[in-house]
Amino acid sequence: MNRLIIIGIALVLIGCQGAGLANTADFRTGTDGLEIAFLENAPPSELFAGTGAAPSEFQIGIGLRNAGAADIQDGVLFIDKVEFFTLEGKEAGSKQFFAPLAGKNAGNPVGEYKVLFFNAANTGTDAEEKIVTITAHACYRYQTTASVDICIDTTKPGPLDIEKSCESNKVNSLGKGQGAPLAVAEVKESIIPRQEGNELRLDIVFEDEGDRSDNEKVRRYTGSGCEGESSIFIKDIRFSDYSIKELGSKRIECKGVGFDGRELKMETTAATGADPEKENKIVCSVLLEKTLNPYLTPLIIEAEYGYQTEVEHTFKMISPEYISPDTARLPAAFFAEFCTTIAPKFHDLIVQYSAEFGIDPCLIMAVIEQESDFDQYARSPVGAEGLMQLMPATQKELGVTNPFEAAQNIRGGTQYLKSHFDRFSAKYAREEAIKMAIAAYHAGFKGVNRVVEQYPANWLDDHLTMSDATATTKGILTKDYTIQVIEKWKKYRAQAKEKV
Repeated sequence: MNRLIIIGIALVLIGCQGAGLANTADFRTGTDGLEIAFLENAPPSELFAGTGAAPSEFQIGIGLRNAGAADIQDGVLFIDKVEFFTLEGKEAGSKQFFAPLAGKNAGNPVGEYKVLFFNAANTGTDAEEKIVTITAHACYRYQTTASVDICIDTTKPGPLDIEKSCESNKVNSLGKGQGAPLAVAEVKESIIPRQEGNELRLDIVFEDEGDRSDNEKVRRYTGSGCEGESSIFIKDIRFSDYSIKELGSKRIECKGVGFDGRELKMETTAATGADPEKENKIVCSVLLEKTLNPYLTPLIIEAEYGYQTEVEHTFKMISPEYISPDTARLPAAFFAEFCTTIAPKFHDLIVQYSAEFGIDPCLIMAVIEQESDFDQYARSPVGAEGLMQLMPATQKELGVTNPFEAAQNIRGGTQYLKSHFDRFSAKYAREEAIKMAIAAYHAGFKGVNRVVEQYPANWLDDHLTMSDATATTKGILTKDYTIQVIEKWKKYRAQAKEKV
């Protein structure tokens, strides 16, 4: 029993030690900084343009994560001006400050995350369909801190080889970054004997792994976070009692192409054969004071710089002036009045579920008229029930428990129509997919899909007239059903446009 107790205590101690190691993980690794991305559906992939009187309003959402090791205390996110759009009520671009944003640490190994929203609106377009690109920029101040042990050796070479505690003439590779886009990649240390003593030379290679840029769109936004965003400032290089900040014999002197003692420019290194925007080297030297023995000491390199990163989102904008029955949706401006006098009893339900499933409310109206002529309690000889004539198996699949309740029936029928559209639109153009979905609402997906795959060029015109169970249902040919629904759709669409 005592042995078991001892073993148990030992396991607990080992577990505690392991946890302690995990909490002391080095987060100054990698070359990530700020990451930004548009949120899903903000803005959506397809947007209907508004008008001056009824703008199409939506939100733009941007997620920001500080994936590096330095905290961001100074940063701004802004969105470029887009034609036909307003941002936060203004025609020009808009900006928001997002700092502070903490970097990776023991408590949060992936860095702090936050979301910013911009209110946007569209007032029209000059084309039937237009591809629009929204660009979001973030500019921020960031820091890199690198550390590597170097050997300080002030002893003079002698006639006898004496084993030293460290080696000074070597190249130190610092791996893959220090948790920041600007990385110290390599430090080469050399001892150069001089008459007055030993000189330490440090060749320090910087690599730029991110998107630092001279982007003029960033520079136009004056203020915190954007000024001098392309500059890299070497704040300090130090070890023991030596520093680039110290005066006198302990001051480290540094020089290099594109380096003025404070600011480091990457773009001036083309003559050296290095990537002119990604790498540069500075050379630092200092005369060492004499010590009895060589010793290891940490070399600390600190840099501060502005950075900018950007992300784009492309979506399709459709003008209400050009909308046809082949378009799957209508702009929000059409919802308010489209069927108030046509079917006032079901207006609110059709608006609600057309918006939920992204189906044109005028199309839902057309299907209801075709199926039941707005008879909430209609029942067909083959068993279809309610406004949108759902079969019992379809009701079960869609979770409809009472087909004669208008809300359940309209919701189920709209969802059923949308499911067919989604399946066909994955393979076919939207104009054809919506026609296929109407046909499938009547005859089922499998039968219509079989005809479409066999006769893709003229599936509706020539082949849905076959007296075939896969292409017809009792009472009406699927081709005729599809054409009649589309005609009713056009009728409701025309009435809706008159009301807007």
